[in-house]
Amino acid sequence: MATFTRFLTGFARFVARAFVAALGAVFALAGLLLVLGVGLFGVAVALVWVAWARLRGRPAPPVRFQWRQAWVRRGRFGARSGGGAGAFGRRQDTNVVDVEFTETRAADTQPPRRLE
Repeated sequence: MATFTRFLTGFARFVARAFVAALGAVFALAGLLLVLGVGLFGVAVALVWVAWARLRGRPAPPVRFQWRQAWVRRGRFGARSGGGAGAFGRRQDTNVVDVEFTETRAADTQPPRRLE
């Protein structure tokens, strides 16, 4: 009887390990498919963005890869200067002259280029 119990215990462990390995493989495959899907979605959005710009007669927009988070650049963890929550990274200058102006643009001599 002890041999049969040992056999059943070993078989139960084998089944449990096989189940965990199969479940891990399924999750790994699902993660791979998710990453590939997100990558393909990004490529499709970029292609539509460039095609839309070209159809409107504009040059393709520049591609910038920005790896830093926005809150790092705003100085959330930088040296804190006084003046409240909105004053991080601002320069206090008392020699500012406020001038009102109106910008005028010269009329375009040629119509915008279109794709033909």
